[in-house]
Amino acid sequence: MPTRSIGTIGFTRSSFRTLQRGNAVLDALRPLVNVRRGVDL
Repeated sequence: MPTRSIGTIGFTRSSFRTLQRGNAVLDALRPLVNVRRGVDL
């Protein structure tokens, strides 16, 4: 039982870290997407 909870905590922590990394990538790509969209318009 405790091992399962520890594994769940580790999984949520790693998934949260992956989400943070994904948000950082989106923030970095957002200006490029906006510029590209402006050029298309």
